[in-house]
Amino acid sequence: MNFRQSFTRSRSWMFLISLYLHLPVFSYLAATNGHSQWLAWGGSLFILSVPTALYFMGNATALLPNLLAMTIMCFSGMLIHLGNGMIEMHFHVFVALAFCLSFGMLSAILTAAATIAVHHLAFFMWLPKSVFNYEAGFGIVLLHATFVILEAIPLMLIARRYGAFISLQDTTIAQLTNISGKNFEGCTTIEDTGKKLDESAGSVSRGLENSLKMLQDLTSQVTLNTTSAKEAESLSTTSREIATDGAKHIRELIDSIKKISSSANEINNIVTVIEDIAFQTNLLALNASVEAARAGEHGRGFGVVAEAVRTLAQRCSSSAKDISALVKGNVDTIKAGEKSADLSNKSLSEILSSIERVQTLNKEIATSSVAQGQELSNVTETIHSVEALTAQNTDYANNLNETSAQLLSDAQILTELVSSMKDSAGSNKAA
Repeated sequence: MNFRQSFTRSRSWMFLISLYLHLPVFSYLAATNGHSQWLAWGGSLFILSVPTALYFMGNATALLPNLLAMTIMCFSGMLIHLGNGMIEMHFHVFVALAFCLSFGMLSAILTAAATIAVHHLAFFMWLPKSVFNYEAGFGIVLLHATFVILEAIPLMLIARRYGAFISLQDTTIAQLTNISGKNFEGCTTIEDTGKKLDESAGSVSRGLENSLKMLQDLTSQVTLNTTSAKEAESLSTTSREIATDGAKHIRELIDSIKKISSSANEINNIVTVIEDIAFQTNLLALNASVEAARAGEHGRGFGVVAEAVRTLAQRCSSSAKDISALVKGNVDTIKAGEKSADLSNKSLSEILSSIERVQTLNKEIATSSVAQGQELSNVTETIHSVEALTAQNTDYANNLNETSAQLLSDAQILTELVSSMKDSAGSNKAA
């Protein structure tokens, strides 16, 4: 229901109340002037039945004001009739005509003026005593009609302006209602957006806190890795120095083994010479024994000496063989040791190469860890910046919520203002 319809129904309700307030007056006039109460009550209620029923049916069109304008003029005629044509009762016509102005409708004033004109003409012709309490001619009727017209003309001009004002107010209220609704929807949207932004900022803040914690843990781990890499580099350097010293000692051992091998070869050669000497000595001793045997008694002493020399030569030969066997065994052992030393030297060389590679890798890891630590520090600073921005966004969201709440309050005030404008025509409790 728009403002025009609400205004029409509120004025109609006032009209109905004022019309029903006429009934006790009609009853009093009927009692004092010798008229029937059936006419005062029955006739009045009959006239009121149609506009009353139309009102309670929810009608808000121009039909209801026109019927009420007709009804109030019928009540003017009833008042004049029950007053036995008293001239003062005619004043009710002018009051009622002015009362019709409250609708702000030309048709209501025209209907009222036409109704009272028909009443005066009809009752003057068929029941003149009901209209005037003196001998009045048709000219008096025309005079009354002239005054009605003179009042109706300015009333219609005022009603036209008043109706335009009501229409403008109706349009204004409709536009304000639309604006208020859109403003309320916009405020609700802003409020929801602010809440979502606040929730999103909270989620982002919590995520950033978790990420920051993880980055801090990762930074600590990278720092620890950097320290470990530096320690590993230091240990690699120490291991490289130890391996270098070990390789040096192995090379010295190999040189010593080679010298021992050379000495063993020389000993073997000397033993070979001793064996040859022992073999030749044994032959000489054997020959000396043979010659001593030939010499007989004279060569017996020489034979004993030759036998002793032969025995000594055999023992020398046997010892030389033992020494040769031992030297040969030692030479084999020395060769095996030399081979093992060569293999150890190669292994140490490979270990040294691996240590150098590990040292290089440790340096690269340490350098990379330092770079990663710097990058993580930059990322941490960035997250702190984002966290600060998130906190700022949270503040913005709170400000947005406060602004939205203020706008909602303003929208509520605007809605109440529109309601007040709608109710400015009067309260309508019966509607």
